[in-house]
Amino acid sequence: MRCLLLQAGLAETFREEATQTANFIRNVCRSKAINNEVPFEVWFNRRLNNKDLERLKTFGCEAWAAVVNPNKRRKLGPRAKKCLYLGFEDGVKGYRLWSVIEKRVIIARDVKFEDVFPCRRKELYKILM
Repeated sequence: MRCLLLQAGLAETFREEATQTANFIRNVCRSKAINNEVPFEVWFNRRLNNKDLERLKTFGCEAWAAVVNPNKRRKLGPRAKKCLYLGFEDGVKGYRLWSVIEKRVIIARDVKFEDVFPCRRKELYKILM
């Protein structure tokens, strides 16, 4: 969890999301404690497939979530809002994102990811604090 927060440049207030992501990563890696099997496969009694791992993105990276509410979207207005990737919710189709403008966690399905970490810059870090 600590490494994820430091690598992304996020504040300690995001430690819950970092812990959930770290636990998922740990559960899809082989473990000597259970004879080099994957804990996820043992627990759910099924093999991991690509669909299970496609949801995993780089924690804290920049993400652009599509604005799907037609009441909030104008003809020439933005079609996406800037967010940070925080993980995903179990049982929900979508990603947990931190909306930089709204300053709250949102769940969105239509998201584009970039390998950019905006919180490493000091000015955005001050805004999040």
